[in-house]
Amino acid sequence: MISRSGFAAFQSKEYRYFWMAAAFSNVGMWALIYGRLWLMHTLTDSPLMVGLVTTSSLGPVLLFSVFGGVVADGINRLKLLRITRLLFAIVTLLTGIMIATGIIEPWHLIAISVITGLLLSFDIPSRAAMLPKLVDRTHLASAIALYSFVFGAASILGPAIFAPLVNTWGIESVFFIIAGSY
Repeated sequence: MISRSGFAAFQSKEYRYFWMAAAFSNVGMWALIYGRLWLMHTLTDSPLMVGLVTTSSLGPVLLFSVFGGVVADGINRLKLLRITRLLFAIVTLLTGIMIATGIIEPWHLIAISVITGLLLSFDIPSRAAMLPKLVDRTHLASAIALYSFVFGAASILGPAIFAPLVNTWGIESVFFIIAGSY
């Protein structure tokens, strides 16, 4: 019976939609992170620069997520998510355009990574704070566990699908596809 299982949160239609959106979103986000790493390696062949992209992506999340959580608690979380998703789409589209036109430089990737990290510092707490509103309180543990699973699985699946997509359509096309999916 689903109500007694670890999948109890899926009884909520809103949570099911949220979870599916989170699955696609997180796979796309990890593919973008991996794509920037791949691109930096292609441009510079420098492990230091690849590490700088990672630091630029995740550093703002570590530094500003608490502030992002405060903002998420003070305003409409759905509006905040829509704004961050729109900005993710714009940044990803611009990245694809810069790759396609051949003007992408290593410093662009660093700047894009910082912007993405800043957006994530608002996006992640907003999504997490939505969970209690989507499920019955008795299913909150299930909702948190299932959301954690999708986040972890996406960190494997996103990079795994990136290479086949690049080989099929080219790196700029992957950025265009992900931008369109936002």
